[in-house]
Amino acid sequence: MESETAIELAILKDLNAREDVLAFKYGVKAKHGKGRGCNATGVADIVVNLEYASMCFVVYLEVKTKLGKQRISQYEFEKQVKGLGGLYYIVRSVDDARNAMNDAKETISSNIQIAQIPW
Repeated sequence: MESETAIELAILKDLNAREDVLAFKYGVKAKHGKGRGCNATGVADIVVNLEYASMCFVVYLEVKTKLGKQRISQYEFEKQVKGLGGLYYIVRSVDDARNAMNDAKETISSNIQIAQIPW
């Protein structure tokens, strides 16, 4: 079975080949204490800046292996993001990530159209 790290790297390579995406691994300090990182727990593995209609939208991707499950802190982060109307996806492959980007664009498009309806 492919490791989570290998899946993450493949997704990052694929997404960053697109002109409408800037994707990066959200930093967590290594065990040796070096490198950029954060103290937040549960934050999604990959943060995607997705361009749509000349605007930038943030999409969170939590990468899991085929059998991987979210930790409680990851589930809580997902609830927070979605509670704010954000975009959060659990992905297990490059194809899943591509599908997530397509879904994100559809969701953004729908929300933009709704926002333009005069009340």
